[in-house]
Amino acid sequence: MRGKPFVVFSRRRTGATLISQMLQELSEFPGAELDPFIPSRQFGHITNTFYSTGVDQARSQTDSVLQQGYCFKHHYDRESYQFNLMLIDAVARNGYHVIHLERSDEASRIFSYIICEWLDVWNRENMEGLLEGPFPKYAQKLDYFELKRIVRNQISYRRWFEDALISANVEQTFCSIESIFQCGFNGLDELYRLCRAVGVEAQARQVGDITFLDRLSAGEYGTRSLPSMHPEFAELRTTVDLIVAQTLAEQKAEEEKIAETTSD
Repeated sequence: MRGKPFVVFSRRRTGATLISQMLQELSEFPGAELDPFIPSRQFGHITNTFYSTGVDQARSQTDSVLQQGYCFKHHYDRESYQFNLMLIDAVARNGYHVIHLERSDEASRIFSYIICEWLDVWNRENMEGLLEGPFPKYAQKLDYFELKRIVRNQISYRRWFEDALISANVEQTFCSIESIFQCGFNGLDELYRLCRAVGVEAQARQVGDITFLDRLSAGEYGTRSLPSMHPEFAELRTTVDLIVAQTLAEQKAEEEKIAETTSD
């Protein structure tokens, strides 16, 4: 199978960076900077154009970049619905394969995201250093209703994005990050499945299982131990778990109600 350019769509605190890097290293196509649509990065001019000039010029600039076959990772929760619609449309139009990575444990991801936003720290090493001293004074106790707003927005955005990918009829492969990082040798099967989807399985097989296992072991996300770092974190985790469970239950009830109305 011939390789093809790809984009990894994910949200922050999912654990997609390592997977994206591994796929880019195997691909014959050029790899872009991580999260290249952040305004200060490689394709930031497209983002600036979109919000200042409009969608038409930004669409033209995006096509120009994608026609060069750049492979990249994009955290869709950083941008607006309108920007993501423009990007999804361009990806579909230019024949890209979409790797859609999410975490099955939605509560863990949202908890990690909130902690990083709260402290404005986005990697584990910096967070551990920050917490060696007194708890930062600027990290005020988060309001329950603000937490609820964040959780609802995160869950609804994922639901919207999944529907947008389906509507755009893009060629996509979905994968939960847990199926790679928490399954030992079985995680290799998932990784090879992603490699097969973008046409780099042969290159991956040449690298070998042991090398991949070492990479996956070194890169396994460590946010599961965050609640033990500070009492505030443990309390926050309990609250987030509750809100996520309530939100998902409400969402399911709403879907069942719509299904009943449709069937009638």
